[in-house]
Amino acid sequence: MFYFAKLLNMAMSGIDGTNVIPTISNIGFAILLVGFMVSVYQAAMRGGDLQALAASAIKYLIVAMIISNWSSVFRSVNGSFTTAADFIGNSSGAGDMFLSWMTQLQQQAATNPNLTFWDMITGDLAGSISVLLLLVAYIIYALAIIIFCFFYTLYGSVLYVVGPLVLAVLPIAESDIWQRHTRST
Repeated sequence: MFYFAKLLNMAMSGIDGTNVIPTISNIGFAILLVGFMVSVYQAAMRGGDLQALAASAIKYLIVAMIISNWSSVFRSVNGSFTTAADFIGNSSGAGDMFLSWMTQLQQQAATNPNLTFWDMITGDLAGSISVLLLLVAYIIYALAIIIFCFFYTLYGSVLYVVGPLVLAVLPIAESDIWQRHTRST
């Protein structure tokens, strides 16, 4: 498993340790209830349109089932993408490049404990430039991995917390009143 996926799982476990997800789910259910009542009203005002009422009920029922199982649904979807990424990484033979890089650095330090970058210089100016560029590349790579892990975990955590609210609003966006309002503006 990739390092950033482990960080996201740790963040989601921390979020699950609080009452945030049940609270957001309850707010999502309230939004769903209001939206469903509006769609029932719309169906009644159209002379008892049973087809619109049935379609609306099915949409709201599906979204309510997803919200009620949000934690497991999100983890399953995220896990399937992580599995696909693991497959691609293992198929190419690369794996997790950051962990591979750290392992190689540890092996190099264990094999040659007294070796420094200056000892690797074999030429005067060319060797100095190579060592300098190598140091800059090490620093940039490590910083890029840290920044990517931070934003991946932040994005995943925000999506995990706000997801039920976004899902609760989706069926409302397809309602007839919403479509007439957006056409008139």
